[in-house]
Amino acid sequence: MNLAVFPSASRVAASTPAERDRAVDVARIASLLVVMFGHCFLVLATITASSQLWVGNVLGELPALRPVTWLLQVMPLFFFAGAASATYGLDRSRAGETTGKAPPWGVWLFTRAQRLCRPVFAYLAVWSLALGATRMLAGPAAGARLGEQCVAMLWFIGVYLIILACVPALVRLSSARGFVALVVALLALTAAFDCARIRFDNLAWGLPNFLSVWLIPAVIGVAYARRYITPKSAVVIAAAVFLLNIVVVAVGPYEIALVVTGNEGLSNVTPPTIVLGLHCVG
Repeated sequence: MNLAVFPSASRVAASTPAERDRAVDVARIASLLVVMFGHCFLVLATITASSQLWVGNVLGELPALRPVTWLLQVMPLFFFAGAASATYGLDRSRAGETTGKAPPWGVWLFTRAQRLCRPVFAYLAVWSLALGATRMLAGPAAGARLGEQCVAMLWFIGVYLIILACVPALVRLSSARGFVALVVALLALTAAFDCARIRFDNLAWGLPNFLSVWLIPAVIGVAYARRYITPKSAVVIAAAVFLLNIVVVAVGPYEIALVVTGNEGLSNVTPPTIVLGLHCVG
């Protein structure tokens, strides 16, 4: 009797179409694993002398570790892979229609979104039990602080849904030049809102960057699915952007951390800055 919970690798391989892009699958799995274990590593929970639960951040206590976030910030890779996968799915849907047209935008988006959102309810159910236990054992304040952490980690779901909604429009770009122009335009827009945010010392000016920055990996993901990106060009562009980002951090008012540390002066993430935008390209 076979008691295996998961199918074997050979069974999965046999049932997977030969044309499936395994690189996109690996990118999504790898990025999610890094995010999951990265959050476990970075969250610092301590029981105080008064038996209260204090929730902090390792990067906030050890600033020397902040350069490591340039490796740990892999959400651009997740959005890149998600947009590429959505492009493949859109192409398959279009090919399956007798008219050769894609399904209605709302139908296509709802179908893909529900697969993403279903696990969220299980996540929230488990955390509801954990937070209830925390409130009873450590008090309401500790439960509230821990609740903020677990809910905040769902931010990428909203961003991902926005990216999915934009894919049908992005696939209409028909040349590598069009994708490059769009990425450059998004970077320029991000830099402009950064300047306004810094000039007027008002966080609200940076809010549009939630869209402009996180659309960058989506645009590149669609371009990848359309085969407009070669390995050689990718390496050259990534190296150039990496060096440019170092210069931007060195001469500008930006901090080096690419994740939330809890005591930032000018966060690169909330809202995103040109530093994170360039990191998305890399």
